[in-house]
Amino acid sequence: MRFTQKSIYNHFQICLLTGRESRCIIYKVLLLDMDLMDLINMSGLKDIGDVLRLTLLFDFYGDLLTARRRECFELHVLGDMSLNETAAELGITPQGVADNVGHAVKALEKYERALGLVESHKARRAAADQALGYIEAGRLDPEGISALRFLITKISD
Repeated sequence: MRFTQKSIYNHFQICLLTGRESRCIIYKVLLLDMDLMDLINMSGLKDIGDVLRLTLLFDFYGDLLTARRRECFELHVLGDMSLNETAAELGITPQGVADNVGHAVKALEKYERALGLVESHKARRAAADQALGYIEAGRLDPEGISALRFLITKISD
């Protein structure tokens, strides 16, 4: 698979959000070779929120997709290849790529509606960040300890 600087940037952002340190290190190393202005310019090229959401969904549910849908999604969405480039790489038509990507997105959204793993992960991550904030701020008075207990319970549920 061919990765562009933009797709590496997108993957790096996802790694930061999901806490996947092993992948994050790889993408960080690749990003170090990039020009800083390229990195800054990339952040505004696409609605990064949509890309982040789709990438998170793919990280959680990508293995549930058919092999063809997974390939099309990886190359077109994550690899930032055009429909024509993806079609040439896979030996199918651009319409076939578009259809497979569309079906993949619908399937990923359906899995999230049914299972809610991404939203659950985000909530746990937010609670963990808040708990770390209490610790780093040195708020270990009785009220702070109570808040930490509540947050840890929330994380473990």
